[in-house]
Amino acid sequence: MSVRRARSGGHDLVAASFAALAFTLLAQVVRVYPPLGFDLAEDLGGTGGYVAGVVVALLVFGAPILAAVPGIVGRGRARFVAATGALVLARSAIQSVHPVPLWLGALGVGVALVAVVGLVASIRRVFGDRALLLGVLMGLALDTAIRGAFQTWDVAWRDDPAAVAAFAVLGVATLGSAFAVRVSGEAQPHPPALRLAVFGPFLALQLLFLQNPAAVGAHAELPLEAAVAVVLAGDVAAALGLSVPLAAGGAGVLAIAASAGAYALTEVTGPAAAALVVGEQVLLVRLLARALVPEPLRVGEGRPLRLAGSVALGSLLFVLPVLLYQVHHEVPLPFPNAVVPAAAAALVGLGATVRRGRVTGRIPRTVGLVPLALLAVPAAVWLSAPEPELVEGDGRNLRIVSFNVHGAVNVRGQVHPEGTARIIEAQEPDVLVLQEVSRGWPIFGTVDVAEWLSRRLRMPYVYEPAAEEGFGNAILSRLPIVETRGGPLPFGEGPQRRSYLLATIDVGGGRTLTVVGTHLQGSTGSDTRARQIDRVLEVLGGASPAVVAGDMNLQPNEDDVQRFLGAGLVSAQDAVGDPCEPTAWDPEPEEPCDRPDWIFATPDLALSDLTIVRAPASDHLALAVTLTLG
Repeated sequence: MSVRRARSGGHDLVAASFAALAFTLLAQVVRVYPPLGFDLAEDLGGTGGYVAGVVVALLVFGAPILAAVPGIVGRGRARFVAATGALVLARSAIQSVHPVPLWLGALGVGVALVAVVGLVASIRRVFGDRALLLGVLMGLALDTAIRGAFQTWDVAWRDDPAAVAAFAVLGVATLGSAFAVRVSGEAQPHPPALRLAVFGPFLALQLLFLQNPAAVGAHAELPLEAAVAVVLAGDVAAALGLSVPLAAGGAGVLAIAASAGAYALTEVTGPAAAALVVGEQVLLVRLLARALVPEPLRVGEGRPLRLAGSVALGSLLFVLPVLLYQVHHEVPLPFPNAVVPAAAAALVGLGATVRRGRVTGRIPRTVGLVPLALLAVPAAVWLSAPEPELVEGDGRNLRIVSFNVHGAVNVRGQVHPEGTARIIEAQEPDVLVLQEVSRGWPIFGTVDVAEWLSRRLRMPYVYEPAAEEGFGNAILSRLPIVETRGGPLPFGEGPQRRSYLLATIDVGGGRTLTVVGTHLQGSTGSDTRARQIDRVLEVLGGASPAVVAGDMNLQPNEDDVQRFLGAGLVSAQDAVGDPCEPTAWDPEPEEPCDRPDWIFATPDLALSDLTIVRAPASDHLALAVTLTLG
């Protein structure tokens, strides 16, 4: 299957290249909003807070409708360059102001989306939707390569010279290419403007899974560079797949397969997950191309209101699946959240099955060559990866840190894994027990926190999913990890699935330490947390010496503390620290001894030098203690 070839192939490719650059800028702006919006929802608190967060996000992403205001969308070089300038300016503002406030994130998204309406209007009128399709395909690959080069920490959140330079090159290239795009000429056939809305659910699936190296790495159990390579391989395969003819009636079959595949993206793990990502990308790109098949020009298709409304609908169909998929872990939906990506794929399929017109022509080789060439990026990431700093223990002393890192998003809603790393680094830990480790969740900036911290701290890691494959617990260690296992904890009333992770650490001298990391359910008036504690103690199995650490969502005055103490464990903070020092970040705490985070140790471990690091890198504080084996 392929798309109609425009009469001026060179100009067509220039327009598609411009669209790729503009799309990359837009993607960077859009990804800034989810962490800021989630921070707003958490600040408001409760179910009402998350509902309010969703409503605000829908208002922000509905901004393209403003392009219907007379004078905003128009023809001509000046309007086209002005729209490009507005997009670059929105992206530049976010790069320049750190920390990024919510209002700026929302304004940046709104301005960028309105500007995109003007760009889309010019490109599709002169070149048809073919140029948009090709531009998005190349832009997806370029955007993934940039994120891979920066180890999934988006350049928009960074202020280091390399990130600023990367944005500057991208911004200048986008502005420069705007002058090279031909914006006048004979109007080209294209489908109804409403068909543009299928970009929304298509891009939602890209953000959640298919163009998300962190999510691919978590599901396929791959290191970062391999996950980036899988994503780019999917882009290459999708571009090549457009050249394969599609049989009559084949779109319906593809739509069903794509919907089933999208559902499976949430369930399949291991090597099969990597194959599924590539196959799903091929299916969705074919369906998107089918939906955008040119049709005879219709009266009124160029009206600003119709185009703005279609882009606004697509924008809402992008953000709504992302929001629903994520909010399910805080406010459960009345159905499995795997239904959300399946429904998004079905919407793309619907756009493909109701189209009219015939698909002819070929796709330029450049579209496939771009992601193919960008495979050099994961190769470079692999070659430049730092060697882990493994040490041999002395058999007696080690320092352990437990930290709920909140997806490396700080208390101001900023994605900042470097801040997290510095807090950990200052404690010079031998073993690190982490909770709320995000691996690709949009509300945490799609960062692979496990991979990023492992590389930054030069500590190998093991990981166990909790809420889903992309969110769980991790243990990092400079000392050799000789055995590891993990699994789910009793779910009870939820709303979020929990897990445990056990690692056996070689501390030297022929001795080992058992470390169990976990993140328990908060008290909801049920026995869920008690059952989870019992399971953790069962997993521990009386091992000694041993440590159980994590965010227990447990206060000192709650009865469930006795479950740990009754099993013979000692609370490190109560033994050698201030029993009333908070471990939650709150400048004005409602309760004086807010201690959700704990380190419990067996009695044969001497405890000393307990430190609670008061820093706003997370809504929890890092808890560190030195262990001495008897």
